[in-house]
Amino acid sequence: MLRHLLELLIERKAETAFLEVRDSNAAARALYAAGEVKQIPLARRTRRSSASPSTLDSR
Repeated sequence: MLRHLLELLIERKAETAFLEVRDSNAAARALYAAGEVKQIPLARRTRRSSASPSTLDSR
């Protein structure tokens, strides 16, 4: 499903996509690490959250 989404983004000329994953979700973190995903700094949130945003460069 992730691969399909990335293919659609590339077809539509997207340059960047943002994904968010909880620190506790090891499977998702491993999936993103296996692709061309790089982590960006965590934004300060007003509510408690353990999510870590990542960005994907589709180039």
